[in-house]
Amino acid sequence: MKQCSLIAVACLLVAPARVAPSDLLSHWVFSPERLEDGLIADLAGSDDARLFGGVRVVTAPGGDYAVFSSLEDRAIVATSLRKARLPVKAFAVDAWVSIDRPQAWGAILCAIQDNGGFEKGWLLGYRGSKFCFGLSTEGADDGDGAMTYLTGTTSFEFGRWHHVAGAYDGKRMRLFVDGKEEATSEAQSGAILYPRRAVYEIGAYHDDNEDYPLKGLISELRVWRGALDAEEVGSLYAERADEFLGTTDAGQAVEIASWVFDSETVDGEGGRVTDAAGALRGTLAGARLAPAVAGPASLSFDGRSASAELHAAGLPVGALSVEATVMVEEPRGIGGIAAAGAGGHPWVLATGEGRFRFGVRPRGSSELIWCETNAAFEPFTWHHIVASYDGSLLNLLVDGRPSGFSRKAVGELADAGSTGAGALVRVGSFEDTLGVHHLTGRVRNIALHEGAMSAEQAAARFARNELPRPLPLELPIGPVVRFDGAEEARVSWGTREPAPTLLECSLPGEPPRRFELAGERTEHTVSVTGLRSGSQYRFRVLATDSAGRLRASVSHVLDTSFNYEPTHTPERPSPYAEDERGAACAAAAEEILAAAGVRRGWCLVIGAEDGRLAYELARRCELKIVVVEENEELVRRCRRTLALTGLYGPRISVHRRTDGPLPYPDLFANLIVCDAGSPDRGGLARLLRPNGGLAAVGSPEEGWSFERRGALAGAGEWSHQYGDAANTASSGDEHVFGKMAVQWFGRPGPRPMLDRGARSPAPLSVNGRMYVQGDRRMFGMDSYNGTILWTLEIPGLRRTNVPRDCSNTVADDDHLYIALDDHCWQVDGQSGEIVRTIPLPAREITELAASELSWGYLARAEDLLLGSVTRDGAHYRGAEGEWYDGAGAEAQPVVGSELFALRTPDMSPAWTYRGGLIVHPTLTLLEGRVYFVEDRAPHSQTVASGRLVGQTGTDQFLVALELETGRKVWEKQVDFRKLARTFYLSARADVLVVTGTSDGYHALAFDANDASQLWQHHHPWEKDHHGGAMQHPVLVGDKVLLERKALDLRTGKVVREDVPSRRGCGTMSASARATFFRDHSHGMWNVETGARTDWEGIRSGCWLSIIPAGGLMLAPESSSGCSCSNPLQTSVAFRPVGLGESDE
Repeated sequence: MKQCSLIAVACLLVAPARVAPSDLLSHWVFSPERLEDGLIADLAGSDDARLFGGVRVVTAPGGDYAVFSSLEDRAIVATSLRKARLPVKAFAVDAWVSIDRPQAWGAILCAIQDNGGFEKGWLLGYRGSKFCFGLSTEGADDGDGAMTYLTGTTSFEFGRWHHVAGAYDGKRMRLFVDGKEEATSEAQSGAILYPRRAVYEIGAYHDDNEDYPLKGLISELRVWRGALDAEEVGSLYAERADEFLGTTDAGQAVEIASWVFDSETVDGEGGRVTDAAGALRGTLAGARLAPAVAGPASLSFDGRSASAELHAAGLPVGALSVEATVMVEEPRGIGGIAAAGAGGHPWVLATGEGRFRFGVRPRGSSELIWCETNAAFEPFTWHHIVASYDGSLLNLLVDGRPSGFSRKAVGELADAGSTGAGALVRVGSFEDTLGVHHLTGRVRNIALHEGAMSAEQAAARFARNELPRPLPLELPIGPVVRFDGAEEARVSWGTREPAPTLLECSLPGEPPRRFELAGERTEHTVSVTGLRSGSQYRFRVLATDSAGRLRASVSHVLDTSFNYEPTHTPERPSPYAEDERGAACAAAAEEILAAAGVRRGWCLVIGAEDGRLAYELARRCELKIVVVEENEELVRRCRRTLALTGLYGPRISVHRRTDGPLPYPDLFANLIVCDAGSPDRGGLARLLRPNGGLAAVGSPEEGWSFERRGALAGAGEWSHQYGDAANTASSGDEHVFGKMAVQWFGRPGPRPMLDRGARSPAPLSVNGRMYVQGDRRMFGMDSYNGTILWTLEIPGLRRTNVPRDCSNTVADDDHLYIALDDHCWQVDGQSGEIVRTIPLPAREITELAASELSWGYLARAEDLLLGSVTRDGAHYRGAEGEWYDGAGAEAQPVVGSELFALRTPDMSPAWTYRGGLIVHPTLTLLEGRVYFVEDRAPHSQTVASGRLVGQTGTDQFLVALELETGRKVWEKQVDFRKLARTFYLSARADVLVVTGTSDGYHALAFDANDASQLWQHHHPWEKDHHGGAMQHPVLVGDKVLLERKALDLRTGKVVREDVPSRRGCGTMSASARATFFRDHSHGMWNVETGARTDWEGIRSGCWLSIIPAGGLMLAPESSSGCSCSNPLQTSVAFRPVGLGESDE
């Protein structure tokens, strides 16, 4: 051992190995001296790259590079792969690049076709904010190619130079970033599998379906004949690291002009502005001085025509800095803050889609070159901005902090021109080829400086600015928005201490409206009225703390285009006479609706008569009413009369009855009203919704009898993330298999949903209702007819990467439970009203404040609500386009420090368990016990992050607790290190099945009674991408379905290997007799017969979003953001054909 240690030390002292130039297959250096006639020479061969679009190759103080900035920018090596010198098997590719902005996909160099299931070629590029290396080989070919994408574990810095390299030795792929290995895979082997047709291209991810141009810089790019090892990549990085990563600090800038917009410098009557640093003046052109009432005095701009024209003695054409203090009221679109000159601006400070932007136009250039901040600004909040340019570096500093920079521009700026009044600076707008872009917001001051301001100087000026910014206000509960009508919404929130609060709400360009609550309280609700449809409001909560200081929450968006409340038709005078029949129909409507207990959904009225009963029902509820009548004359008469009420069409329709069964979907009606003598009375059960549907039989004159339908016999439910608290991913529904028909389709569509790649929580369905989690919103729906019963807009609601965590929702017959921050919300399932908010149980000892803890796990069993405590920030949010498909940091499971149970209905504490850190995806309930895996010697990073880091294999225990008391029943130490990429626990019939992946699929089974090991199983995965390395098991009947294999639950023996292949990223769910999955489209596989059904044209999301429950196959929209084929993005439910008849 000592000799080995000495050798290792000696190796470290030797200079890094240099890679021989003879190993190069292609080598492109983006320098003006390598550019001739639009071609960048290949220094290692003959594969010169031709520049397209507006690619510029420049020389700058930091080195030479090519600038890629438009949709057309790219460099094409070959339009046919047969004409290029491409690697055949082992190879490497490396590049020095600087990326300007995140995007779903980007490529540095590629020769690829990745279109749905067709995946061939390779690329070096990036996904979101992480570099990636993609490859398809003959050894992994499944018929039309299978691509593996290695994705880096750390986000790169936008605007900074990075060295990225991918290497493949014929068996193993490796990705390196800045000299360090970040990802590896052995899923590919053999020769590279190329498509017959593709473009060999630099600077764009380009195939038949996609074209994602790179936005940034490339300095050098090389393709190597063989694979590079870690030492060789490190050597390549070290060669130029100092050149690219040197200091970028600027110097001291000198103020040459300054305008502060207040009553002393702005002449309101004459519209004149005084330059505080010089003697020149400016004029207002529509901008108005906003007095210091709710903030400092400032110029206000309406976003339509207002601007101001200022004059300086002269404007720098070399290094300069622009300083401004602004409050933006409309983050969408583009708005000018300040610009030099009347048109053809040499520089512009602006806003663009929620970010600050700084653009410059060097001499000889016709277009602005932009830099933007890495993060969005906070609307309706004052921000201090410094934008500087030193001749090659664009730099943005916001509120004293570096926020974005770019090296795409080089050289002196174009001349802004001048008049007798001096050089012009326009405030509040700028102009380009697309038109004039006006600011919606306020500007407190503008200053110009000669020289590029340093970060230290910008921070000092920010500190002196004394921005009128309220202190942060953290809300322990909410806010949550509930629409109460087409023009009204209720906004609710909670505070930890009693305090007076108010809600500030506004539209861009309009002064904010304030809704105040008198008195001190902890629960706050206001009604916001006069809302306009299809508008994006911003709102925030303001409060005064005990010290008298103003505090404000972050601002949130209130988008009324997501208001699904029914449109209320203004009531017109009744066309019916005020007579005894009218009184009888009104009383009947009251009685029927009281018995039904529902106000939304579908009502079927069999027999029209004069339409009066349907009219009285419609006046008192929001049900959509279908009247069916066989008499043609009565149909015409009813339609004419009901049209006079204004309710015909939007609320009531009258259909003529034809021969045969009533032509409506099985089980669709919440309420059926039928005459006792109707011939259709015997067929009502086929149409009546289970779980509470009501049939009212009788007449207004003779009275009513009521028949309420119970649950569908043999129907299952989906109450937890994986169906039940045992994580079986199976509902046991006996109906959902075989020939299916559409039950309903429609809303919600893709826009209100979270991007599919984030792998968000599954929908739930219990007691005939379905709960669907969207993008910071929750839908309550009728499972049988798709009616949206209610929605809640919850800005803080977001949990993703569920395979490495647990869901934040669970449901029982009457309620939905939502874990959010350090509370659980109990929501009435039918109305959407929040019944209560349940805090985390009090803890005797904790080093963290309540606001630093989060409610993690959720489960309902017997009379208990179970939860776990984890660190705030441990849950994945998926806010930056994450896909969560790889290994490394994104595969770390969330852990909880405590497990507890509350007793319903009063939510009193039942018990608390504290031991090791509990791995969330392993929490499982079965027949009176709780099972989980815990880590008792966690890594310090695990404790700090709330995610499992660095499994040792010796300190992990499988634990069983008694559900009723929390008493420990048994524990067993097990080495689970093989479960590093996924880590699941499921249970059925006294068998615990632990599954997961690292280099393939691994499963271990234990007896739930005594923890004795029953069997273990291992098999290689078919792919380690697109969900192939993270499939959750399905426990159905006596089988464990794991990837494409079926194992015997008791023995682990492989009993089937014909589970269908699935090209999609999601995992399977199951009824008693079928599985459901995403392939190219929605798919179903009969477990007993092996028959397969595919619904072409529609597909689900990237995890679990098809659930069999209540006799239906429910598939709410979850493919939002997907660029694959099958583009029908809609929610849909399928029913087994003949389901209604089978249950009569």
